[in-house]
Amino acid sequence: MKKQDNYIKTEKTINKPYVKTAYDYVTQFIAKTIAVVAPSYANRYYNQHMALRKYTAADRGNSYRNYKPQATSGAQEISQGWRQTTNATRELARNNPHVAGMKQRFITSLIGEGSFPRPKILKNGAENPYDFDIEKNQDILNRWEKWAPTAGANGDSVYQLQRLGGGHFFIDGGLLFRRVYIPIEGTKTKQLAIEPIELDHLDTSKDTDTGDLRIVGGKELNIYNKVIAYWLKPRHPSEKDTESVRIPASDIIDLFDRQRASDVGGISRLASSVMNFYNIGMYRADTMKLARTALGYGVFIETDDPGGFFDEEAETDQGGNQYQYITPGGVHYLRKGEKINTVKPENPGTQYEPFLRSELRAASVGAGVSYESVSNDGSQSNFSSTRQMLLFEKAMIRYIFGIFEEQFYSKLYRWFIEFEMDFGQPSRLVLPNYEANPFKYLKVSFSRAKVDWVDPLKDARAGAQEVDMGTSTLTDICEASGKDIEEIVATRKYEIGLMKEAGIFEYMNTGTNEVELDKEESDNDDSETPSPSGYPTGNNS
Repeated sequence: MKKQDNYIKTEKTINKPYVKTAYDYVTQFIAKTIAVVAPSYANRYYNQHMALRKYTAADRGNSYRNYKPQATSGAQEISQGWRQTTNATRELARNNPHVAGMKQRFITSLIGEGSFPRPKILKNGAENPYDFDIEKNQDILNRWEKWAPTAGANGDSVYQLQRLGGGHFFIDGGLLFRRVYIPIEGTKTKQLAIEPIELDHLDTSKDTDTGDLRIVGGKELNIYNKVIAYWLKPRHPSEKDTESVRIPASDIIDLFDRQRASDVGGISRLASSVMNFYNIGMYRADTMKLARTALGYGVFIETDDPGGFFDEEAETDQGGNQYQYITPGGVHYLRKGEKINTVKPENPGTQYEPFLRSELRAASVGAGVSYESVSNDGSQSNFSSTRQMLLFEKAMIRYIFGIFEEQFYSKLYRWFIEFEMDFGQPSRLVLPNYEANPFKYLKVSFSRAKVDWVDPLKDARAGAQEVDMGTSTLTDICEASGKDIEEIVATRKYEIGLMKEAGIFEYMNTGTNEVELDKEESDNDDSETPSPSGYPTGNNS
């Protein structure tokens, strides 16, 4: 009976990941019955049947027995691995041309020339969602244009701060921005300024977890894992170790991408690709060494009298070995009994490029970009596959832009609006009942980096047909390419008026019916019925 109790204990230990079903009860009943006479066989029977309920990923037998990932929270993973990971990604950004290029491409695609706000305040009693208060919106935009060039506490423009945010987001996993107020020289007024702070400034020595206080990675949290304060060192720790200061979360923008619910910070986009890029660098260095060696030509001389071969006053290396030189094109005589053996090192071969492509493909997948973008090599793909990869990258950039818009741009815009209401110059910004309904005045969209179409003519025609069918709008098309429909309409109105005033022509039509197409498309267009916008619909007449 003692053996049977031991079996039941083993059964309880094994059977804990899920709620029991009828299959479980039947298996358990049979195993307990067998255990009365054969406990060891019953234990084996039960384990074999319950193994059917496991995921393959949970199998730790045979070659997978050393694969033992640990159960940790997102906060623990990042706090334990952020420093080593970030040191590696920063080194790669400095010295690896592929990573340096990826970083610049990422910033260019995400930020471009910079993202500015487009206020969308509606008139009182607006009749539709597009009945904007143009005067109020223009006033805010004028104030923004005055503040933006020197918005940074270090003198940078707000657009340079955006580029910094993009670079640190990609390499470090995030960046902090602090709201400060700097006195303006010669006046009694202050200016709203934004201080960019690298994540290294977080004081991890403050980390604690008691019943009343929890600090993880220098961030003070409440019971819901929400950051309520940041412990920041005024100077970078590598320059000077200073005492940290507690900064309330209301004065900090914490820019990162939360991957797990338990995360309290971000990690580099290259975290899963670091070793791939490191392998590329090491393999390249070793290949270069072999290639240099292959350019050399060595000569070994066999002799029965090695002692008489050397001159006591001849030049030697660090090991005391004398150098012997062969003059190109010269005639050299050997002593009696000497033989010459030549050595020509082999070239490293043709394995470098296949290895490089393999590693770059793996690294690009981990970083969320295409192989062509990482390598600048389009020789391995055709137009269709390249276009597909570019569309995927655009979707990835839209995803990250949403993070920036939510965590960075919107909060920065709110700081700006509230500062202008309190300290705006030459007069304060007036927004009636802002405290009661701030969202009325915080409606805004942010410009995106301008993106060119992959195939401009075909994409433009497809967009026009979608507008004609009613499945899209001009506003959608403009926003997809990073443009503002209001700016385009205003500019278009100005151009038409300018043309009329100059007496050149009354209306400017740039439809594709004015564009010269290639012969094949022209032949196809002959049988197509024009749409109201001037684009063919593809319907046979």
